Amino acid sequence: MKKKIRGTIASDHLLGGTKADNIMGLDGDDVIEGKGGNDTLYGGAGRDHVYGGNGNDRIYGDLGDDFLFGEAGDDIIKGADGNDIIVGGLGNDKLYGDAGNDRLFSISGDDLMEGGAGNDYYEIGVGYVTTFDMSGNDEYIIIAGATVTIEDVGGTDKIRFKDLDSETTITIDNLMFQRWGNDLVISVDDHGGEITITAFFDADKAHRIERLYDENKDASTGYNLSIEALINLESGDSARGSDLWDL
Repeated sequence: MKKKIRGTIASDHLLGGTKADNIMGLDGDDVIEGKGGNDTLYGGAGRDHVYGGNGNDRIYGDLGDDFLFGEAGDDIIKGADGNDIIVGGLGNDKLYGDAGNDRLFSISGDDLMEGGAGNDYYEIGVGYVTTFDMSGNDEYIIIAGATVTIEDVGGTDKIRFKDLDSETTITIDNLMFQRWGNDLVISVDDHGGEITITAFFDADKAHRIERLYDENKDASTGYNLSIEALINLESGDSARGSDLWDL
């Protein structure tokens, strides 16, 4: 049976133990640490910082602009209302932003990320990651070598590739684009992994990522994707990135 810990209407610092805890922050700007065990943690109202610790935790931000960290274990993290920062950490995590303009970070593992409503930001590290976003103008930062499946509907969306080596720059010339059925697959020279944008070539045009930027272009002046050049690709064909972007 889980140990129950309740906060107050003030700003509390609540600590779990080595076993499974149920901690509820209630009102106030709380700090909640689950520590060990498979915990269930609720931030409640306010601007909360919630840390899962070890174990397979369930973390709920509730109201307010929250900071939610899964840390170790296979965690489920839900932001709810507000502009939340959600960090998966180690393990195979499920991250849900829900309403608001959220920032979701996949550090490692086989993660599921869903921003929900709003203009969301995704940063994706190593691992096998699936993202879903059904609305908003979204931004994807992807570490080269990750294997990512993106299903994004609506909005004007952007994507950028980065290298873990800060001295290495990835530009559009390092990217290869390939059409497989109605999906667009992107790979990076000299790196494993690939990015699949599902239904990119569907007739409704709703699943497209419209812009790319790199170290030579910032997010506001990125390259526009040449849709016409991509459409001319037959399934299984590929093309170099610099041939597909309007410079």
